[in-house]
Amino acid sequence: MGLFEFFGIGKSNKSKVSMLKEAINIGKNNSVQGRIVVGNNCQSIEIRNGEVFIDGLKVECEEMRNADKKSHIHITIEVSGNVDSIQVDSGNVNVGGAVNKDIKSGSGDIHCANVEGSIEMSSGDLHCENVGGDASTKSGDVVVSGTVGGNASTSSGDIHVEGSVSGTVSTTQGDISIDGNVEGDVKCGNGDVSSCDVGGNITVGNGDVECENVGGYVEVKQGDIDCGDVGLHTKRG
Repeated sequence: MGLFEFFGIGKSNKSKVSMLKEAINIGKNNSVQGRIVVGNNCQSIEIRNGEVFIDGLKVECEEMRNADKKSHIHITIEVSGNVDSIQVDSGNVNVGGAVNKDIKSGSGDIHCANVEGSIEMSSGDLHCENVGGDASTKSGDVVVSGTVGGNASTSSGDIHVEGSVSGTVSTTQGDISIDGNVEGDVKCGNGDVSSCDVGGNITVGNGDVECENVGGYVEVKQGDIDCGDVGLHTKRG
């Protein structure tokens, strides 16, 4: 079994990255698939133009060097410790610890613990514990087991937050389920909405609404409304 090792020097520690070469293979259409494992903490993770950088240093192996520049790179990066920042064009990232700053992802799923900053994704599912800022993906589900300090949004996908959301919650296509309170508005184009208290307004195109108290209004074009006290008005149709 071949073992590829990469060493990067961080500010206060040495990061060891191990890649099992047999986990890297050339698939159909010359696509590259594989997994990179970071044994402890690191400062930064970047995937850009099919190239992988850990703490600013390029990770290479023979299969990736020999791949056609036009080939699709499907790499999953797994980190057992903490990461300062993550920025990937395409690829999945699993972090066992916390992310101290922001996450920006073009395509791929993100799994991590706490995120101090915001998460901005174009395509992929998001699974994490607590988010200090916004948690957003344009296409995919947003699942947070704790709280969101900013907004929670997706254009196409479900949103489930077990805690509270300090900002707004919105999806064009999908269900919204907030176990805690929402301080801002809740907007859902097509899907059901359930929450505790909502400080702002609730607007739904096609779907049911079930919540406790609402500070503003509740408007549903098609669906049922089951709420407690509503500050302004309820409207169907």
